[in-house]
Amino acid sequence: MKKNNQILIGIIVGLLFLLFLGVVVLAASLIVANRSKSVSTSAAPTLVVEIPTSAPTQAVQPTATPLPAPTAKKPTAMPTSKPKPTAKATPTAKPTSAPTETKPKAIVTAQLANLRAGPGIGYKIITQAPKGTQFTIVARDKTGKWWGVLLESGDIAWLYGELAEVQGDTSKVPELIIPQGGGSPTATPKPQPSETPTPSPAKIGGKLAFPVFDPTRGTYDIYVLDMGTKSARRVIDYASEPSLSPDGAHLAFRRWKSDDRGIEVMDTFGGNRRRLTNFFEDGLPDWSPDSKTLVFFSRRESDRGSRIYMVDVSGGSDWVLRRGPNAVFGEYPSWTPSGRVVYRSIMPQVGVGIMNNDGNGFSMIVGDGDATAPAVSPDGRKIAFMSKKDGNWEIYVVGIDGSGLKRLTANGANDGLPAWSPDGETIAFVSDRSGHWSIWLMNPDGSNQREFYVLPGSIDGHVKGEPDYASRGWVEERISWRR
Repeated sequence: MKKNNQILIGIIVGLLFLLFLGVVVLAASLIVANRSKSVSTSAAPTLVVEIPTSAPTQAVQPTATPLPAPTAKKPTAMPTSKPKPTAKATPTAKPTSAPTETKPKAIVTAQLANLRAGPGIGYKIITQAPKGTQFTIVARDKTGKWWGVLLESGDIAWLYGELAEVQGDTSKVPELIIPQGGGSPTATPKPQPSETPTPSPAKIGGKLAFPVFDPTRGTYDIYVLDMGTKSARRVIDYASEPSLSPDGAHLAFRRWKSDDRGIEVMDTFGGNRRRLTNFFEDGLPDWSPDSKTLVFFSRRESDRGSRIYMVDVSGGSDWVLRRGPNAVFGEYPSWTPSGRVVYRSIMPQVGVGIMNNDGNGFSMIVGDGDATAPAVSPDGRKIAFMSKKDGNWEIYVVGIDGSGLKRLTANGANDGLPAWSPDGETIAFVSDRSGHWSIWLMNPDGSNQREFYVLPGSIDGHVKGEPDYASRGWVEERISWRR
């Protein structure tokens, strides 16, 4: 019995031992299995992302991250295609706007400029252009003084160079020859060198007063020109026949305004204006050497005869000059430096004469019935005047004693209204020889004639509403040059 119990205990112990071994083997198997699973998980992480279904949010984010990869490849291709057309277009656009294509421009600086069929006043006027109008320059004349400009119609018209400001390079502008009367160019020769200009005289200075007629208003205005800078300023409207005082500080003139007529004076650039006479027929005042008295002429009497008068600048009544019991008949009086008066005499002789400032002591200087507008040189030795005795208005000079008569201008245009420079070295006058009215200058012997300043309008006109005996156009106007 005891032996059987021992056998039974042995069997039980054996079974327990086998059970223990089984547990150990099972535990070892589980450990190996877990390690194998851990290794496989680290080698293929994508399987972990794709298989789970319990965390969709985390699964979408990793899968969205790689998607831009193919999109990134496309933009890298697009920049390479865009610069190619841009690079091709850039060089073709630049040459079309190259600065060398720009043509020079002419900008009208005169108040109104004539545009002609050819380069010169002998050609007909095609049209007119106001100040500020711009034209493209396409041609020049052989003198270089006229520009061929392109009109909107496509035609070419000719503009005088002094009437415009040129902008741009004109060195390549071709020279054209236009047949007289206008038309197409007959030749296109190469530009010829211009003639050597006459040496310029002494420096020009002082101030010059001149009238300009406004056809729109039918009246005159007075301008004062700075001879050094060539800048002009309008100083009084409804007025003409200006005369500057010897010191240039004051201006006498004829007033044309309907409610303000007669001879007036004022400061040159405005202020202190006073009327000295009250007749609309009074005109062409001139200052005495001491600036105290004005001499003028008038057709105020019923016979409309031209008589010479004087009036004190300080005021008071005017008086007619007499020679004995008779009034002095004449026009266009001017003072000499010595205090005598030079004028256009119409009785008893016709021509340029001289007298004392009381009307006596008369003597004839030039017996020319057409002579008028006498101007005495600053030294009192010579008289410049205008006359049409040779067919048209020209300027002459003569000694105050009547000796040495000489014609200074000679052309088919109008030259007149001479005025001496303050130093006596230059004579200014008006002329329309360039197709418009301008101030011209020359030496006292007639040499070195040149256009100096283009007037902003015509100097010739008939004042609206005035009778013919009161308004006679440019031949009864005046320009005045003082320091």
